[in-house]
Amino acid sequence: MNYADLLSKYIYESSMSLGEISIQMKEKNHPIDRSYISKLKNGTRPPASEKVNRALAEVLGGDPDKLITAGYLEKAPKEVQELISNYVDKIDTYTAIIAMFCAEPEQLKQVKDIYENLKNLTIEDRLDFITNKFNRMIVDRPDIPKDLSLYTRTLNDSFKKIYTEKPLSRIEVWDTIKNEAYHEWIAANKIPFGKYIYLIYNDDSMINIKINKGSKVLIKIIETKLGESDNLNNIESGKLYALIYQDNVYIRRVFLQRDALTLQAENSEIHPLIINDLKDIELIGMVISAEFDPNE
Repeated sequence: MNYADLLSKYIYESSMSLGEISIQMKEKNHPIDRSYISKLKNGTRPPASEKVNRALAEVLGGDPDKLITAGYLEKAPKEVQELISNYVDKIDTYTAIIAMFCAEPEQLKQVKDIYENLKNLTIEDRLDFITNKFNRMIVDRPDIPKDLSLYTRTLNDSFKKIYTEKPLSRIEVWDTIKNEAYHEWIAANKIPFGKYIYLIYNDDSMINIKINKGSKVLIKIIETKLGESDNLNNIESGKLYALIYQDNVYIRRVFLQRDALTLQAENSEIHPLIINDLKDIELIGMVISAEFDPNE
């Protein structure tokens, strides 16, 4: 059952009007109007976000995970929807496989810990992690699905070709020009192992190194450990980073001094920014690459 049909089913079984649903959604801090709900159930709008879908299912007495998964699947490119369905159908199996590959050899307890941590993720985050990790493994070792006997009779020849030759992964995109966030599906071989986002940059402050306004910049997220965020131990002086300062997103070459950071632009018209209070900085991650399409 697709997303719109499932949502329609939940609405019908709840015996609630769209107006009543809208009121209860507002009470859950997810204000959506009856027109938007109507478009969702009629399939004239793309599926809602994970948080909205969870709240909707709870209001309607439906299964949140099923509604979230249906929305995730429908927003995936058509050429990989069958592949994602396979991940969904065997989500615990794939979670266990990823846990085994992420753990040190013969460390059973570590495998169990990773497995439990993955199961505690939200549905979309868990599917993203599985899809991105497993697809990346397929890029490096296309024999993995066959070795693990993961093919089934439902996987036809064209599906196998997508599975082994053209895996796609989902990545979050932060558009700092339009001030919005969304997801894209891209070739898995463009994303190394690790957690990454794309950032659409909003000015020409780094133009001398070909990061223009509108460039799509691949950022490796830096997971700062608890208690280390204040002193930014993960920064390497002289490297390029994305960070947030006073509610603004910057890409800068960062230089560490004893008690301060210097944010250096790659544009002679922009002066360096010296920050003395490191608590004012939120580190996003390290710049890996950038691409720019002047036609977009």
